[in-house]
Amino acid sequence: MSKTHIKSEVLKQAFLDRGLTQRGISVALGRQENHIASCLNIGKMDEDLLEKICVILGIPVESVKKQPPEKCEKPQGGVTHGDQDKIISYICDLGKIQTDMLREIKELRNDIKELLTAVNTNILDGNTESHNAAENIKNFAVATNQNLNKIHNLMKYGGK
Repeated sequence: MSKTHIKSEVLKQAFLDRGLTQRGISVALGRQENHIASCLNIGKMDEDLLEKICVILGIPVESVKKQPPEKCEKPQGGVTHGDQDKIISYICDLGKIQTDMLREIKELRNDIKELLTAVNTNILDGNTESHNAAENIKNFAVATNQNLNKIHNLMKYGGK
């Protein structure tokens, strides 16, 4: 049996739209419970099974067939000396790129470390200032209360 490349997403959506389960259709067609799910995951299915499923789902077979990926052709004649030089040159270029990337990552890490240190310092300074402000407000409230009590007593009892 030949395997056909399929558009798995289209079939999955058709199952959902019709309220059918892949497991139920697999069993109804005499297959293992997870057979259709496996086919959808790999993107290939037997032609006869695909036709049966399309009939059940009421969709055209052509709407779920997908063209197989094109295969890469191997160069004829093998690798030449010039090709080897190019490959070595590419590998060296990649090594340089990796070295540059590693250096930049280390610099970025140091910059982030400095930034976090500055942020943490600012947070600590802000917390200290908030605490000091809260203490000042508390002291002001106590002093104001004492002054109001003195004024009250002076008004009520006369003052010395």
